[in-house]
Amino acid sequence: MSIERPTVREALLAREGGGDAHRREAIEDNFFRRLRLPGGVTKRTRRGRLADLDALVAEHLPCGRRLELMDVAVSSGVTTLDWAASLRRAGFDFGLVAGDATPAAWLLSLGRRVEVLVDGAGRPLQYDLFGRTMPSAAPGPLAMLPWLGRLLTRFALAWDEDLRPSLAASREVRGRPLRSQRVALVVPELLADPAIELVEDDLLARAADPFAGRFDVVRAANLLNRGYFDEDALRRMLARLVARLKPASLLAVCRNEEDGSSHATVFRRGEEGLEPIARLGCGSEVEELAASLSPIPERS
Repeated sequence: MSIERPTVREALLAREGGGDAHRREAIEDNFFRRLRLPGGVTKRTRRGRLADLDALVAEHLPCGRRLELMDVAVSSGVTTLDWAASLRRAGFDFGLVAGDATPAAWLLSLGRRVEVLVDGAGRPLQYDLFGRTMPSAAPGPLAMLPWLGRLLTRFALAWDEDLRPSLAASREVRGRPLRSQRVALVVPELLADPAIELVEDDLLARAADPFAGRFDVVRAANLLNRGYFDEDALRRMLARLVARLKPASLLAVCRNEEDGSSHATVFRRGEEGLEPIARLGCGSEVEELAASLSPIPERS
């Protein structure tokens, strides 16, 4: 088994097997670091990365009642688990919804030694060819292998008319010669935590938001960055997140730099819109944009 470049099946075996916990964690971390999602992003993150933000948010949480919280774009889920652990240590009673645009994928077996990991829309995320891992985009001469993988995937989707709708509806396909297996793209500890609910969540979706007006705190870490999205997309995502807040509740927006430093702003939703109430480092780079949003009407 390769620790540095695990195939999907090797990552699944590491989850299910016993043995050295540090080895399993290393395999998980490397699997998420090399996985390429639509848009070229990865699920790379690290434990303890948001500890200072968790402590800052805790200073402004109400006591004496159950809290409804949401963490968006949770990646592999390790910092969501950190947040849950810090809340338990502080004695808070809470439920936590963990949202991500790609919380799960499907491993399609196209032959004995050829497998491809795809999202619900059938877009390839990783290829495992003859025991070797290949990202959905590869440099130099290796670029031919992902191209062949994409060709095989298109053929499979065209050949089996029920495949794409089955994947989109989270139904496993067990036909011959094609098989599929659902793969959670978060660490298994997140799925096992009874206080955490994992959901698929696209902040740029046009559909009505099922989470409007629900939460006491919404946390958005390493997502609302100007290097990722233009101002229109940032404004739409911010408006959607604010609409998920109860009156007088909190929105925490953070980014982490390569040197490990955290820059965050904690906002409170008031009658006049978002009000910054606390900061880490230089604050969020979208603080001014967030504060300029028009007040959101209270839900009846």
